[in-house]
Amino acid sequence: METVIVLHGLWLARWTVEPLRRSLAARGFRSIAFGYASMNADLDTNAHALLDFVDKVGGGQVHFVGHSLGGLVTLRALAIAGRALTGRTVLLGAPSQGCKVVDAVMQRPGGSRIVGHSIAQWQRGQAVEAVGHHTIGAIAGSRALGIGSLFTRIPRPHDGCIRVEETYMPGLADHLVMDVSHSGMLTSRKVAHQTDIFLRTGRFERTVRR
Repeated sequence: METVIVLHGLWLARWTVEPLRRSLAARGFRSIAFGYASMNADLDTNAHALLDFVDKVGGGQVHFVGHSLGGLVTLRALAIAGRALTGRTVLLGAPSQGCKVVDAVMQRPGGSRIVGHSIAQWQRGQAVEAVGHHTIGAIAGSRALGIGSLFTRIPRPHDGCIRVEETYMPGLADHLVMDVSHSGMLTSRKVAHQTDIFLRTGRFERTVRR
């Protein structure tokens, strides 16, 4: 049985990915949620913690599904591990090209403390590294429901926090835009289905290309 490790996003905890984790488990994966310090640890610390977790999981093919910041932690781990990791990865609303909302928050007094160390490190451009030898797919949301608009005006299309264009990155095997909000990705059956398809085949069923 293949293993998939599911990562939560900023300000969240491991239990928040339970709906998605259970959906993937029901589809035949050994599905495990990974919790990390999204606020208090930097990107490299979280990435190394993920790699240590992979070693503990052990046995067979290991895939990754990362929501929001969890996707960025996964990308950093892939860059560190290089070809040692061979499974597929799905990024869900992960701002691989940076995030306008995070920029707006960081410009406010105390903003860096609000967003934490990991996302701030990514915004400074320290994690966009070559991961072309990994099979990575990205899902972006286009349902504009979320707290991002409380901090700044977000150009459409976006998922309430992350713009669709922020989810593209060089070397993606596939990219899909879905009518779902940022947090809604974790409970959407359609997102779970598309994630399952990509982990098995390396492609989504319906794609929107750049």
